[in-house]
Amino acid sequence: MLATALLGDPSSAGRRLVLNTIRYLQVRGDSHTSRPVSEEVLSRWRAILSPDHPDTLTAAIRLTLALAQSGEVEPARALSEDTLQRCRRVFGPDHATALLAAGALTVALTRLGEVEPARALGQDTLQRARRVLGPDHVIVLWAATGLTLALAQLGEAEPARALGQDTLQRARRGLGPEHATTLGAAAGLTFALVQLGAMEPARALGEDTLQRCRRGLGPEHATTLVAAAGLTLARVAVGEMEPARALGEDTLQRCRRVFGPEHALTLYLTQVASITPDADRQQRPPQAR
Repeated sequence: MLATALLGDPSSAGRRLVLNTIRYLQVRGDSHTSRPVSEEVLSRWRAILSPDHPDTLTAAIRLTLALAQSGEVEPARALSEDTLQRCRRVFGPDHATALLAAGALTVALTRLGEVEPARALGQDTLQRARRVLGPDHVIVLWAATGLTLALAQLGEAEPARALGQDTLQRARRGLGPEHATTLGAAAGLTFALVQLGAMEPARALGEDTLQRCRRGLGPEHATTLVAAAGLTLARVAVGEMEPARALGEDTLQRCRRVFGPEHALTLYLTQVASITPDADRQQRPPQAR
């Protein structure tokens, strides 16, 4: 399909097939393929269709997510800011494509460590998405997961837990326990539970989530790495220092390879790695920022 994608450019159905294929690659965690395909498609469609065409804007959102998944978060932020402005101008702020673009920017800001702007944008996006799409739409659940992570990183543990728990319940009921959005919600809730001090529930949820992520998404998918980081924190918090060290070191190596050394999750795991197996069993893990 990708080899013949150029032939489908004049056709709306052909372009939709390309976008769905990129989305599939991203859900499977194949950013190494989805990024160059997204870049090529976006460049072509900007010239053929115009930068503000709906399919061009959707391709830009897909490239934003590919860049963020690959650890290139600064380019992801720049592209998503431009895309969100265009989407709001073309569609209005409450259109599903504009909400998806806002969610992509929230992801980029969170992974850059700019959690205050991420929280503000995430709250606005979630309110709009719930009003327009209803509480169980996949875009709503995705936006809620992004906001849960931002709240947890800000130390707002109880709001993060409440939102994360509601999101996970809705995702499991509507999408099933193995869906990528459900697994992202579970990983976000794990972080919130750690920040809240609910260590045993965090450890139990983290172990289940990591197993499901590895089985369904692969060991180096972005959601898998977030889940592994959350479980590392939970193990530190309950005093399981040696298992925490082993998982943390493995996750840190994978984050460096996938995201690069300056990514927010990589830097945080570097901080966590400084807690040795001999540390006090009650030492609280560093706040996720």
